[in-house]
Amino acid sequence: MKILSIDGGGIRGIIPAMILAEIEKRTNRAIWQMFDLIVGTSTGGMLAKRASCASRQRVGSILFDRPIN
Repeated sequence: MKILSIDGGGIRGIIPAMILAEIEKRTNRAIWQMFDLIVGTSTGGMLAKRASCASRQRVGSILFDRPIN
């Protein structure tokens, strides 16, 4: 089982969001496709929810309001 745990940190939550977007860019796969369970605390929880939501958008498109190519 592959688990992704994302730490919180308020505005510093931009850092894990940028890392997740870069992982998606390099693998050409959405985060939800690579993990069995995605969890987080505080800001990380919001990222985890969005990364695993039914719309299946990539984190990069959520973070930057457009797809990252």
